Amino acid sequence: MHLPNIASALLVRSLYSEQPPNATQHSAMSVAMEPRSDLTVSTDGLCSGTQTCLGSQFGESCSEWGFCGDSTDSAYAGEGCQPSFGKCAGSSTLSISASQSTVSLSTFLTVTVTAGSACTASGTTPLASTSAPPAAASEAISLSSPSAPTFAGSSSTPASTATSGLSSDSVQYTEHLGTGEPNEGWPTESSWLSLDQLFEVNKNLMSTSCKQWNVADNSAAEIADLKSSIETVSKSSSVDARFILAIMLQESNGCVRAPTTTYSVSNPGLMQSYQGSGTCNPGTAAAPQPVNPCPASEITQMIKDGTDGTGEGTTSLTAALAKAGTSDVSKYYKAARIYNSGSVDVSGLLQDGVATHCYSSDVANRLLGWSAAPSKCTLNAS
Repeated sequence: MHLPNIASALLVRSLYSEQPPNATQHSAMSVAMEPRSDLTVSTDGLCSGTQTCLGSQFGESCSEWGFCGDSTDSAYAGEGCQPSFGKCAGSSTLSISASQSTVSLSTFLTVTVTAGSACTASGTTPLASTSAPPAAASEAISLSSPSAPTFAGSSSTPASTATSGLSSDSVQYTEHLGTGEPNEGWPTESSWLSLDQLFEVNKNLMSTSCKQWNVADNSAAEIADLKSSIETVSKSSSVDARFILAIMLQESNGCVRAPTTTYSVSNPGLMQSYQGSGTCNPGTAAAPQPVNPCPASEITQMIKDGTDGTGEGTTSLTAALAKAGTSDVSKYYKAARIYNSGSVDVSGLLQDGVATHCYSSDVANRLLGWSAAPSKCTLNAS
């Protein structure tokens, strides 16, 4: 989601909420956490950061993906549930009082507790993505291809297209700060995964990403249409297909029935585009109007709206890349920030300014295959 330039000082949120740190599996232990007095009740279905699901109309459990949901639904209250931001059940128990939240978990390995902040953890066995709403690992769809794709607008040779050994939690998050230059640690274009690989590691996410808005999840056909639409628009726009995919995942987790959000303007569809015409849910998160199935033509239009724009002067990926003012790989990370907030801060630092401070760092990680592993970005809490 992004703001028009004239409103870039307004704070906006992407439909995608950064995933807070979570715990990895192993021996049982009990953890006592300080209460989060800084939290407010979620009004948009998102949790973590500064919002709690407790008392929310969307449900009182906070999934590992940062969405509120029914506390009786294992996709939200089960494995990966965030006890700092709502009720958890299943393999963990939770009691919340004004003075303390106590969690007994059988899935934590190493836990670090910081007063006044969410519980963070590290370990050697990352959590599987099956706790993302809804848990549906059995519905995983194989989208790998035996041949390497051609990326329009990319001069770098994409990484190997082999998908064996890749999983949604195999790539861990690295927080990136600065101007987007490789000498600051930002990924080079040659280190990005191929389009096939990125679809492979995100297939669970894309097949389970719609339930938090109480709409039907993507079908196998709709996910296939997502890939072909991105490839089509990439060729016509000369924007790297992998970059289009990363932005789409950042904005909507690839849910074809993502609701329309409205701040100063409407932001519909997969790309949360600037007043786009493409959508399979013209309703809001609170009052959805889903279209099922979502036609392939509408999916293509949503990708086109975000990539090519909806009129002169509107924010789009092509306009953002041009505005980035450079030809090296940093143009993608700068363009991501521009797409999100309308501009890069005067400091030149991609974590500064308004809107989602982790946005460019998230996109960089997505291009490397980050999908289900916990986010380690702390920028949005500042």
